[in-house]
Amino acid sequence: MTDPILIAALERALEHARTNAPAPALDELITSGEAAKLARVSKLTIRRWCERFDIGRKVAGRWRVYRSKLQVFIAGQAA
Repeated sequence: MTDPILIAALERALEHARTNAPAPALDELITSGEAAKLARVSKLTIRRWCERFDIGRKVAGRWRVYRSKLQVFIAGQAA
């Protein structure tokens, strides 16, 4: 079950991070498995977050996650 107010707040926080932060460098990309461990969620959840909240991208057919965007996203969830 998702809370629409929480989702809206997270989307605003990510949009702010996107517009006010420099583009992450390629070396900041981590695998979906590494991201799942950092966020303490499943790899499927990470893939869904990548698609919905633009925290990662596909590289050679596999999801890679921007470490900085994931950290901002996780911090927004904890608030």
